[in-house]
Amino acid sequence: MKNNYFIDTEFIEDGSTIELISIAIVNDNRKLYYQNKDCDFNKADNWIRRNVLANLNGFDINTLSIINNDNWLTKQEIAIKVKESFIPSDFDDVEDMIKNKDDYFVYELDDDELQNLKIIKSLKY
Repeated sequence: MKNNYFIDTEFIEDGSTIELISIAIVNDNRKLYYQNKDCDFNKADNWIRRNVLANLNGFDINTLSIINNDNWLTKQEIAIKVKESFIPSDFDDVEDMIKNKDDYFVYELDDDELQNLKIIKSLKY
């Protein structure tokens, strides 16, 4: 059975590193939203600061620091939550999901959506 998954990530990208800021995943039955407290916010460019960091829950844009921990988890904690919430218990490899995307998704994934899956894969748990 196929599920519709909608994935949105925000990240800091400097050409060689992608650092997750936040992730939202929604399907027909569940939703998940977390912010990465391991992120080095000092690496964010002005656009990210104005348009992403300024809108995060529990974040002080003036000091670039977390002021409320409600939605903030480590990358490892986020990876565990994603796996527990959205990946079938008998499924261990997000790379397989990327390679066999037609088995998992109703519609064709575009390049940004494939990048989101690769970001999820990069979260070590």
